[in-house]
Amino acid sequence: DGLVEVKTRAREDTIEIEIGDDGPGIPKEAEHKIFDPFYTTKKNGKGTGLGLSITYSIIEKMGGRIRFENRDPKGTTFFVNLPIMIPDKK
Repeated sequence: DGLVEVKTRAREDTIEIEIGDDGPGIPKEAEHKIFDPFYTTKKNGKGTGLGLSITYSIIEKMGGRIRFENRDPKGTTFFVNLPIMIPDKK
């Protein structure tokens, strides 16, 4: 029942993907843990806490980065930057 907005843009040598929502945001006390393996705010048995950790790892291995910003009064926006890779011509 909320809004999710996705934007993309080309930077000098990267592509930026911006994914934002109008949900409750990330609690301040959790901001430094959200990319940690097995961290979850869900009740026991309702989630493993691996989604953002795996996402972070994949993006880093691709030479990119991921970060987020909490929005006031509510919502969070994630920014994913990936290098532009031009395939070798054969």
